[in-house]
Amino acid sequence: MIEDDAVTRWIVRSALKGECLLQTAQTGTAAIELYQTCKPDIVFLDIELPGMVGGDVLPAILAIDPGAYVVM
Repeated sequence: MIEDDAVTRWIVRSALKGECLLQTAQTGTAAIELYQTCKPDIVFLDIELPGMVGGDVLPAILAIDPGAYVVM
């Protein structure tokens, strides 16, 4: 999950606790680096992020993995 808001990250982490392995990133740049190492099954991508917005992160993730599942 790529989300800059700490409260939203906490809510999602709490809701999914025990259901899946959840990795989070606070910035678009961190998200791209994390995607390369983790290769997640699905990405929940915030639209408004500091520095690099979701609309810029999406093509970077798709360049790494054209079959990526991304929910914005």
